[in-house]
Amino acid sequence: MGQEGDPEQNGKALTALILGIASLVFILIFPLFGLISGIIGIVFGVKGRRAEKKTQAIVGLILSIAGTCINGLLLLFAVIAVLLLLS
Repeated sequence: MGQEGDPEQNGKALTALILGIASLVFILIFPLFGLISGIIGIVFGVKGRRAEKKTQAIVGLILSIAGTCINGLLLLFAVIAVLLLLS
C-alpha cells in the first residue's frame, strides 16, 4: 500500500499519461484501441494519484477520460451509421 508521495506509484502515473495520449492518438486510427487504452489509463490514473509526480497522474487521468469519451462517441456514431445503412 502506497502512502502520499510514494515513489513506487510514479510508474502508474507515467503509464496513465502515456495511455491518455495514446487514447487521443487512436481517435483517428482505430477508436476501439483508443477506448481500451483510455479505460486502462483511467485505472492507472486513479491508482497513480498517490505518486510523487501527482501532476502526471492527473493529466493522464484527464487525457484518458477525454479519449475514452471521444472514442466511445465515435464508436457509437459508427454503429448507428452502419445500422442506418443496413435498414
